[in-house]
Amino acid sequence: MTDYYINKSEGMVIDAVDDTRRLYLHVFTSVCFGVEYDYMAPEERYIPKGHRRSYKDCLHTTLKDLLILRLVPNWAFKLPALPKRIKDFGQASTELLQYLNEMISSAEKQFRENEKDMKVGNLLTYMVCKSEEMREEQGDSLSRDRLYLTRDEVRGNLFTYSLGGHESAAHTLTFALYLLAASPQIQDWLFEELDAVLGHERDLLSPETFTRAFPRLIRSLAIMVSVSYLIWLDGD
Repeated sequence: MTDYYINKSEGMVIDAVDDTRRLYLHVFTSVCFGVEYDYMAPEERYIPKGHRRSYKDCLHTTLKDLLILRLVPNWAFKLPALPKRIKDFGQASTELLQYLNEMISSAEKQFRENEKDMKVGNLLTYMVCKSEEMREEQGDSLSRDRLYLTRDEVRGNLFTYSLGGHESAAHTLTFALYLLAASPQIQDWLFEELDAVLGHERDLLSPETFTRAFPRLIRSLAIMVSVSYLIWLDGD
């Protein structure tokens, strides 16, 4: 994203809303689903066989127009002539369900084939692994006291996580960028911490670097908390 801004801006003012929304989606799809994207790479590069859209595009379109799901009945999506926005939503939400089912099936298969050595690198894998462990202990019971999640429940939780932080995280990042741009002294204060914590790291994108650095980025946390507080005051 930094390289993109440097190459694109050329001294011009940039509207960061769409860019931070894209950034958030990239972070979210990696952490929750293990699906990673280059920031400005063409969407076509990430469309697997059997799909017409990338996972990110399906998720973004579904979340952006979720109100359509409440206003348009299911039978209406089968009509031959629909407004483009409603048609896109129908296709994206259907394909999103296909993606989620495929990812859950893949995680279940990995668990069965390599249970002991399986690496849990994202939220989806973690939920599936823990559910399968409890299923093996309890058996396929559908009683209320079962401790594992069904496939529908895993899928529902993942979609809830997707919906819950989508717009709020993107807008908080946008406000943070604008406020930092207006406060050069805060930028310098933040850079001192980033240089002290990350200056000696060779691979800034590795999970090991994140694990070491995240608890030490106190000023960065203070800025995001302050931004969230200012947004709340403005909304109030």
